[in-house]
Amino acid sequence: MNDSQEIAVECEGLGRTYTSRSALGKKQQTEALDGLSLSIPKGIVFGVLGPNGAGKTTLVRILSTLLTPTRGYARIAGYDVVKQAREVRRHIGQVLGGDR
Repeated sequence: MNDSQEIAVECEGLGRTYTSRSALGKKQQTEALDGLSLSIPKGIVFGVLGPNGAGKTTLVRILSTLLTPTRGYARIAGYDVVKQAREVRRHIGQVLGGDR
């Protein structure tokens, strides 16, 4: 472990913007996550609730290193989800539901 042993999950200004093209070829941007900041101490059970399109799945994908944020940062057990993805994966477990 490193210096942030007491914080399990930390996000600051976390955001993700998706860019797509319309049928007419026009660029469209969608904010899936906009400036999320949170700190979850080790040993706490934390739930994420919200309506469809609120960014819940995007958050989980970023925290599990499956998606990179477009702004801000996130750390798991003190490890950066982008720069230290291998270490993050050693400290997490994930079970996906739904279609897969």
